[in-house]
Amino acid sequence: MLSYCQLSCNVCPTAPTCSDNNQHCGYWAGIGECSVNPNYMLVNCQLSCNACDGGTSGGTSGGTTGGNNGGINAGLTSECVSQGRGCALDTWECNHVTNVPYDVRGSMSLDYFYQKYLHAYGIPILGSSVVPDEALRRACYDVLFLLADRKDLRDSYYNYYGRAAIMAETEVTLDIPEHSDLDVSFNTRARGLGATVSRPVSTGAEENVLCYSSDRYRSEDIFLHEFSHGIDLLGARQVIPDWRSRLQAAYNSARAAGLWANTYADDTIEEYFAEGVQAYFDVNAQSLHPNGIHNHVNSRAELEAYDPALYLLIQEIFPCGNTLTKRCDPDYQNTSFRFNC
Repeated sequence: MLSYCQLSCNVCPTAPTCSDNNQHCGYWAGIGECSVNPNYMLVNCQLSCNACDGGTSGGTSGGTTGGNNGGINAGLTSECVSQGRGCALDTWECNHVTNVPYDVRGSMSLDYFYQKYLHAYGIPILGSSVVPDEALRRACYDVLFLLADRKDLRDSYYNYYGRAAIMAETEVTLDIPEHSDLDVSFNTRARGLGATVSRPVSTGAEENVLCYSSDRYRSEDIFLHEFSHGIDLLGARQVIPDWRSRLQAAYNSARAAGLWANTYADDTIEEYFAEGVQAYFDVNAQSLHPNGIHNHVNSRAELEAYDPALYLLIQEIFPCGNTLTKRCDPDYQNTSFRFNC
């Protein structure tokens, strides 16, 4: 009881709380500034650098929200994470698109750009008035699926005000309110971004989730990739002890062995994880020879054979062994999967 029912037993440890003083902290932390520029970052970006205790663990990790201590809430059950929304719901609505509920908009300070709403476990799936309902339905299925395996991860994503949003085919990255102050280059280079603590929205694009022939990324599931970043940064790094350090070790070993050379997975540990998740669910593109983005690994079996350390880490996040119904399959809503494994 004292391990798993801390809130009900009134034995919740005191969770450290702090904040970022600059809206760009999450991005800076994600590119390693906690290590490169600790004098500034550990003072002004404590939350994103995971230095809420005033220490330097985030400064040596170089990660977005994780340090070698396993995250600011490592060791706490999800019920004891106190700085956010609380625990995720056990219900969802992934079919009937509505207006954004007044209480959700108010409690999460959601911009009026968002006019359409579904939810998975209480996590909003959002879009503007021009996003097709079916795009939101598919995104909702993805969130429902990806967070089905572990209650602690969906509680943490929910608690950090995590949400998902889909851009219409005619919209661009900076139309998303949380991303409106990013460099304009994101409008051409990105059709989705992953959630961070300071920008807790994972985004995708209508043409990708609905499998349009016009999609420049048609051979891969971009929204699943971006939401995987959110699971990593808002979920695993917050509640799984030493998650980031173990991911970093696997990444370092893979690079030392020459794995993932000349691919996107080689760039950072964040991309290493997200590209691995795509392969794990058989929804990544493939290139028989590394082309700067992909190599031959684009299936679960290939991932296990090629990089077993990464495979095992991803399996830890998705222990149920569920099979994703791919986004080009119109019958995805009739599939079932296991929960809370």
